[in-house]
Amino acid sequence: MAAEKKPLVPNTLFQNFAYNTICTIMAGSDLGQLKRLESLFELVVISQNGVQARFLPKWIDFAGNIEKGAKATDIVLSRCAEIVVERRAAMDSGKEFSDAISTLINAQDSDGSSMSDFEISSFFFTIISAGLDTTGLQSATLFYFLANKISPQDLAALRAEVNEPFAVESATTISALPLLDAFVKESMRILPMVPQGNRVLTNDIFLDGKKVPAGTHIGPLRDRGFLVDNPDEFRLDRFVGDDALDNKRTIEFIPFGMGERMCIGIHLAKLE
Repeated sequence: MAAEKKPLVPNTLFQNFAYNTICTIMAGSDLGQLKRLESLFELVVISQNGVQARFLPKWIDFAGNIEKGAKATDIVLSRCAEIVVERRAAMDSGKEFSDAISTLINAQDSDGSSMSDFEISSFFFTIISAGLDTTGLQSATLFYFLANKISPQDLAALRAEVNEPFAVESATTISALPLLDAFVKESMRILPMVPQGNRVLTNDIFLDGKKVPAGTHIGPLRDRGFLVDNPDEFRLDRFVGDDALDNKRTIEFIPFGMGERMCIGIHLAKLE
């Protein structure tokens, strides 16, 4: 008998991918340290569950995720600090590395001060916390759009682009592929992982002729025809050329936020 086909649930798969990518960037120069960071994945997930539980009423936390998450966070930070201490000692002995941990150890402020082991560990944890769910789940949506929404013409053009010689040789060549870039952006336009970015008004404002008082919680809703025609239609040409949507509507299309509160991991997320 043929094996029973089961639906693919990509969420955890792509979360793991996002996590391993960040681990490689942080400690890719030392295979042993890289494997130790990768082994913390399940603890990081528990930690994230604890963070998310804090946004719910406490009586909903039946599984004790807040307490479990706090304990997992302590373990992850402790293990990361151990790796940073070992790396600093190895660098002091003359060994050379080329990854984010070594870069952060060597980094200095204008006054000559450098980051502590705890600060470097916290930086790693911050990047993981901000990108594990968002980047992982956004990557999963790409497969949904490939399987269900992209037109045969756009799919053929996208395939031809990535199959060009040396097209996916490095991060630099990948970032220069206009159709691949358009595919990712169109995916984020239709199904962004961080769709809101809510704010609280500090002053009264008038919105479309109506007064909205200070203290009101406001947030954007997904485009229903304001930015583009046929907003539910998946089209690569929206983000190609000089008339690309992100060139014309720099304030409205903001999947990574904007201004001082823009996502600090924007370039890392694009690389992933």
